Amino acid sequence: MTCEYHLCNNNLKGKQTRFCSTNCKQKFHTINNRRKIKQKAVDYKGGKCEKCGYNKSLRALTFHHRENKEFGIAKYGHTRSWKRVKAELDKCDLLCHNCHMELEEQIFMGSSAVEHLPVKQTCEGSIPSP
Repeated sequence: MTCEYHLCNNNLKGKQTRFCSTNCKQKFHTINNRRKIKQKAVDYKGGKCEKCGYNKSLRALTFHHRENKEFGIAKYGHTRSWKRVKAELDKCDLLCHNCHMELEEQIFMGSSAVEHLPVKQTCEGSIPSP
């Protein structure tokens, strides 16, 4: 058997049943905890991109801060209480990566930046916005 931490391929030895080291065990549980918090955050914000309706991949959904960003919701770093995460989420929109980058482009380049795109396309499998 091998270590359950996805970046480790070490074989288990002796009494080890899931992880080859305390370090791998901590990394595994930290990653799972952050994934659960992100899933809870996505569910709290409606479970899909607020612009196009995309909902296929948790990793493809991002949080756009409208105001006063204190910390990144889905970024690696300190694990925060749900109360703090929820307060930060109330300042965010849930967007798929494509819609988020289009919005950031508009903000960065001005409102005319997205108008020059050749054809407006929605994400595959998404619900087109009206």
